[in-house]
Amino acid sequence: MTRARAAAAKNTKNAAVKIYNLNAKSWYITNATTEKKMKNAPLVRRIIAFIIDYVLLGIFGLILGAFFFDFFFKLNFYGLILGLAVYILYFGVLNSNIGKGQSIGKKILKIKVTDSSGSFLSFKKSCLRAFILYLPITTPSLMVPLMFSNFNLGFSVLFTLIIGFYLATIYLLLLNKPSRQCLHDLAVNSFVLRRGEQPVSGFNRKISVAVIFALCLVLSVLIPRVPLLVSARETGKLVQEKFGVPVQALTFNYRKNFNTGKTTGSVSITVRKYDGEDKQLAQDIAQTLYDNNPTVRQMDYITVVLNRDYNIGIAKANTYNYYQYPVLKSSN
Repeated sequence: MTRARAAAAKNTKNAAVKIYNLNAKSWYITNATTEKKMKNAPLVRRIIAFIIDYVLLGIFGLILGAFFFDFFFKLNFYGLILGLAVYILYFGVLNSNIGKGQSIGKKILKIKVTDSSGSFLSFKKSCLRAFILYLPITTPSLMVPLMFSNFNLGFSVLFTLIIGFYLATIYLLLLNKPSRQCLHDLAVNSFVLRRGEQPVSGFNRKISVAVIFALCLVLSVLIPRVPLLVSARETGKLVQEKFGVPVQALTFNYRKNFNTGKTTGSVSITVRKYDGEDKQLAQDIAQTLYDNNPTVRQMDYITVVLNRDYNIGIAKANTYNYYQYPVLKSSN
């Protein structure tokens, strides 16, 4: 018996056996003399790699914007399609078998994207992965114009997808152990690994992700019904229809001076206009706010911002003119 065991040990001394342990949730490579525990890429490395890539693409976008500001301004929200195309091309190529699964950020942090077998993704799958990840990143600015439109369904759908995606991504990154696969990974069955390691699979949080999106859907229906938002929305729509300029923001602000104890209220509206030097337009918008919104008449100041900007998803820039008018309150 002893000789048989010795022979068996000798024959398997250098043989590696891959074992997946569901309880331990990790891959092991074992032999007679060594045991190596393999893990997916640490969360910190993934985040730093993402920041590096995001900054690099942002710099590229700002350089383009320096030469094509007017063109990007005229593109308006169609510029987001340009940014999304750049995202997909950059990550689609580099995170696929063409770029060996490594964007510049991943190469610096020594991590890579693979499928469940440890092979690199095809270009098609890599592009789909990039599309799912970066569509919510490039489109949040669309929620504001939808808020000031009659397209309630569009706002609800976009809000649910964007906010739901962000919350689900944070949730999965923190709690979907050991794989830390996010929605874009799960869609194409991809993994982010340290160089030379094998993927760790397992996803058992489908119900939790579904609950997150369901809650976001409920919020997308309730938020536009908040009284102050309803008032702001109707006023913003009126400004758009009357002056033909897109409203980018309309906010009510309250500030307390701790020295005097007095609270100052102001309303601020930002509209998109190529020629920001238009005092008469700013004054007319301020008067319209005052005449049509009772909440505005209770404020101390009305601020009108004429904004000349572009947003191409990977970068945005603006120049603006700022006009502020005191609200004359009638004394009773």
